[in-house]
Amino acid sequence: MDFDKDRYNPSQLLEKWIEADKDARTIVVDGIEVEGYEPDHEDLIQLFWKSITAIDNKVQEFCSEECNRSGEDSKNYVTDLSWVSLEDGQIEMGYWGRFVNVELRVSLDDQMNITDIYFQ
Repeated sequence: MDFDKDRYNPSQLLEKWIEADKDARTIVVDGIEVEGYEPDHEDLIQLFWKSITAIDNKVQEFCSEECNRSGEDSKNYVTDLSWVSLEDGQIEMGYWGRFVNVELRVSLDDQMNITDIYFQ
């Protein structure tokens, strides 16, 4: 099964990020919670927003491959980005299942390459 691609508009999300209140403990951008932000993370998070479509497309490919490998219903693998953590200058993403209670974790390096991806 193929999963949706190109789900995010990077320029729109970046614009919303720039306009967001950075003093809040949790910064919400278009329903995506960002935690652990410090001003010295600004270049990193802006690169993240610019790269969101490519990153999410790779996540969707992973979900599709896992679904095909398992033979289970695709509803078990449909996820949406819920949160982003910037703890210690590293990016970790959390996806929640749209139809079933699953969580997918994605870790990125500072060049926005996926270094780890797994279902919890």
